[in-house]
Amino acid sequence: MKIGIITHPLYTNYGGLLQAYALQTTLERLGHEAFEIEIKRKKRQLPFWKLPLSISKRILKKYVLGCKMQKILVEKYENHIWPIITQNTQQFVDKYLNQILIENYDDLDHDFDAFIVGSDQVWRYKYYPWFGNDIANVYLKFASPQSIKIAYAASFGADLWEYPKDKTEECKRLAQKFRAISVREKSGVKLCHDFLDVNATFVLDPTMLLQKADYESLINTESLADSADRLFCYILDRNIIKDNIIKDIAKNMKLAPFYVNANVYDSYSPIKDRIQPAVENWLCGFRDSDYVITDSFHACVFSIIFHKQFAVIGNEERGMARFNSLLSLFGLENRLVTSSQQILALPLIDFDAIDEKLSTLRTESLNFLVEALGS
Repeated sequence: MKIGIITHPLYTNYGGLLQAYALQTTLERLGHEAFEIEIKRKKRQLPFWKLPLSISKRILKKYVLGCKMQKILVEKYENHIWPIITQNTQQFVDKYLNQILIENYDDLDHDFDAFIVGSDQVWRYKYYPWFGNDIANVYLKFASPQSIKIAYAASFGADLWEYPKDKTEECKRLAQKFRAISVREKSGVKLCHDFLDVNATFVLDPTMLLQKADYESLINTESLADSADRLFCYILDRNIIKDNIIKDIAKNMKLAPFYVNANVYDSYSPIKDRIQPAVENWLCGFRDSDYVITDSFHACVFSIIFHKQFAVIGNEERGMARFNSLLSLFGLENRLVTSSQQILALPLIDFDAIDEKLSTLRTESLNFLVEALGS
């Protein structure tokens, strides 16, 4: 069966890249052809006469309205800086993922037997600009009537409904055409029932469908570790509170903190410091560490997969429902912390019990895919 996967753009987010890899790999092992479908990132070109007004608007938006992500020289960033920043993660995409780039979803060839939406926060309303500026595209608005439509581990990212009324009605109508729907958070099951009027199944994030050995096979033989006793810090949104927690834990546990990710969107840093390290290096961070501190959902997932003691500092901005659902699944709610004192008081994780639970959930999640794709 030829399957098109609709997920977040494959840029620099390690969790996003690896969940795409995991779902594609799982589908291939089930005997299918799987392709990541993505809107092509266009070259930006602005007529010379429009530059003064456009740049003035961008300055106003960035410095007066406080839109920190707004770039002043967008064309330079998109056409020259972005390819440098993404050079390592793009190598992973080119090597491991079957990607189809399109101008828009309506241009997609209708020779796919099935489409799968997911995983990650594809159903979070504020991310709709990633999908042709229409959230309905991740409800397969463009798909032909005869194609099989499935959602695998789709996430709303929050436990509250964020859609406006008109899009709620449109997405409800589209969701009811799906053969099967599964979500990554238990709160998502209720949102599907209450607002889309569909039944949804809770399943694992795709990254947990694979084993530790699958990820170790991606890692180069050389090790990142230049010493023992290492504290892997994967922080998406750094601030003074998180920095102080890390400093305190490193001192108390006698561990050397290290980071793998770059702040790719920090326009004040030199470009060389914004280049995202390779996905394989990020995986090495888990393999070669003694403890993990993070504010990332997928770093929690990979800490579990690699059997690493970890603590997660809650990240409200990126959605807490994901953390709560994952941690409660394995009885690890106490890993969600706000202070170094809480981390130091944590008991050791019993990974034998975790593995037993994970094995059961993995089987159930794989069964969902097999049954959904069955004729």
